[in-house]
Amino acid sequence: LYKLIFTGDPKENEYGTLHYNKKVAHQLKLEDNVIFGGFVPISHIYTLYKNASSLIMASFVGPTNMPPLEAMELGCPVICTDLPGHHEELGDAAIYINPMSEENISQAMKTMIEKRENYVKKINEQREKSVLSLEKSLDAINTHLCDAVSIRECWE
Repeated sequence: LYKLIFTGDPKENEYGTLHYNKKVAHQLKLEDNVIFGGFVPISHIYTLYKNASSLIMASFVGPTNMPPLEAMELGCPVICTDLPGHHEELGDAAIYINPMSEENISQAMKTMIEKRENYVKKINEQREKSVLSLEKSLDAINTHLCDAVSIRECWE
């Protein structure tokens, strides 16, 4: 049995998405299969990604969203919006969707359930080759900080 977990700020936002999602879950009699988790503390993120079947990121903007990169870092398969930047981050390791198409999202979820192990393998491979991996990002930050130290020494 699968459960859908909505995360994010639990306060009602200006668009009313939390209220809307709860209303739809009620109308479809899915309350027992939907969890509204609210804001996830950093201490729980690892466990959530490691136990999730996949991350679904049906956003309309991006790719400056952290969840797909967090999921990739932890080996969690990703279903996300078909945006050029997401392709740059995730390559062929994700299932890309149109966030306006419930049929497209539903089919992506079914495909992920059926072929999850394939996508776990792909997301792990993508993490190794991506310039956006945590390790490569930390190496880049270290390089820039070392450069900054060298420049700062010129001022003494």
